[in-house]
Amino acid sequence: MTLTKELRRVAWWGLNYSSRELVCHPDKAYWLGFKTDELINFEDLIQSIHSDDHESAMNSMRNLLTSGSEVYDIHYRLRTKSGNYRYFHDQGFVTYHNEKGSPTTITGEIVNLEETGRVPEKFSRTW
Repeated sequence: MTLTKELRRVAWWGLNYSSRELVCHPDKAYWLGFKTDELINFEDLIQSIHSDDHESAMNSMRNLLTSGSEVYDIHYRLRTKSGNYRYFHDQGFVTYHNEKGSPTTITGEIVNLEETGRVPEKFSRTW
């Protein structure tokens, strides 16, 4: 596989945690069935996490924000615009803190596991 093909499976994202503003690579919108200008906001993205994956994803994010954890690292399913689910591996890191040391900006990458052919076995068994 070429590097170019592999990079098409990874998209960057950034979250201003204070304002909840989410910015991301256009591929993330495309994978979820949205046009770039209609990508959902942070709250909608949280609501699109599959119910079986929601608690573990939120715990990982909480650990990143409150316990000094180094990385948010989770496999989960996100609901697309059409209502189907796609499989992703998402990692994020706190990249900026305010003067009190609280996280303000999280930056990360999301991998479309369906396009890599590496859907985790735990998801294969649930469908």
